Amino acid sequence: MVAGPISLQEHGLDACLAVDADALAQRARAAWDHGQTLVAREYLPLRRTGDVAMSFPHAREYRFLLLDTEVLSQAF
Repeated sequence: MVAGPISLQEHGLDACLAVDADALAQRARAAWDHGQTLVAREYLPLRRTGDVAMSFPHAREYRFLLLDTEVLSQAF
Protein backbone atom coordinates (compact mmCIF):
# COMPACT_ATOMS: atom_id res chain seq x y z
CA MET A 1 0.00 0.00 0.00
CA VAL A 2 1.38 3.41 -1.01
CA ALA A 3 0.89 6.26 1.44
CA GLY A 4 -0.43 9.62 0.32
CA PRO A 5 1.81 12.35 -1.05
CA ILE A 6 4.51 13.82 1.13
CA SER A 7 4.12 17.57 1.36
CA LEU A 8 6.16 19.76 3.64
CA GLN A 9 4.35 22.94 2.59
CA GLU A 10 2.28 22.97 5.78
CA HIS A 11 5.55 23.48 7.68
CA GLY A 12 6.50 26.62 5.75
CA LEU A 13 8.97 27.58 3.05
CA ASP A 14 12.15 26.59 4.89
CA ALA A 15 10.86 23.03 5.33
CA CYS A 16 10.53 22.73 1.53
CA LEU A 17 14.09 23.77 0.66
CA ALA A 18 16.98 21.31 0.37
CA VAL A 19 20.07 23.26 1.36
CA ASP A 20 22.65 20.86 -0.11
CA ALA A 21 23.06 17.73 -2.23
CA ASP A 22 22.67 15.39 0.76
CA ALA A 23 19.36 16.97 1.77
CA LEU A 24 18.14 16.72 -1.81
CA ALA A 25 19.15 13.05 -2.04
CA GLN A 26 17.32 12.34 1.23
CA ARG A 27 14.15 14.01 -0.11
CA ALA A 28 14.44 12.04 -3.34
CA ARG A 29 14.76 8.72 -1.45
CA ALA A 30 11.73 9.57 0.71
CA ALA A 31 9.65 10.42 -2.37
CA TRP A 32 10.79 7.23 -4.16
CA ASP A 33 9.93 5.13 -1.08
CA HIS A 34 6.37 6.50 -1.30
CA GLY A 35 6.05 5.84 -5.03
CA GLN A 36 6.47 9.50 -5.91
CA THR A 37 8.68 11.45 -8.23
CA LEU A 38 10.62 14.43 -6.95
CA VAL A 39 11.01 17.53 -9.07
CA ALA A 40 13.79 19.85 -7.95
CA ARG A 41 14.47 23.35 -9.12
CA GLU A 42 16.75 26.15 -8.09
CA TYR A 43 15.16 28.61 -5.68
CA LEU A 44 16.03 32.19 -6.48
CA PRO A 45 15.30 34.63 -3.67
CA LEU A 46 13.76 37.60 -5.46
CA ARG A 47 12.38 40.84 -4.05
CA ARG A 48 9.53 40.01 -1.68
CA THR A 49 6.29 41.96 -1.78
CA GLY A 50 4.81 40.24 1.27
CA ASP A 51 4.05 36.82 2.67
CA VAL A 52 1.06 34.59 2.23
CA ALA A 53 0.07 31.51 4.23
CA MET A 54 2.81 29.59 6.08
CA SER A 55 5.58 32.13 5.33
CA PHE A 56 5.63 31.43 1.59
CA PRO A 57 6.55 34.56 -0.34
CA HIS A 58 3.84 36.39 -2.22
CA ALA A 59 5.18 36.25 -5.74
CA ARG A 60 4.49 35.63 -9.38
CA GLU A 61 6.11 32.47 -10.58
CA TYR A 62 7.40 31.98 -14.08
CA ARG A 63 8.54 28.52 -15.14
CA PHE A 64 10.85 27.70 -18.00
CA LEU A 65 11.61 24.18 -19.18
CA LEU A 66 15.14 24.02 -20.57
CA LEU A 67 17.08 21.35 -22.39
CA ASP A 68 20.75 22.03 -23.13
CA THR A 69 20.17 25.77 -22.63
CA GLU A 70 17.28 25.80 -25.15
CA VAL A 71 13.90 26.98 -23.83
CA LEU A 72 11.35 24.27 -24.65
CA SER A 73 8.39 25.94 -22.93
CA GLN A 74 7.49 28.75 -20.58
CA ALA A 75 4.51 29.50 -18.39
CA PHE A 76 3.30 32.04 -15.87
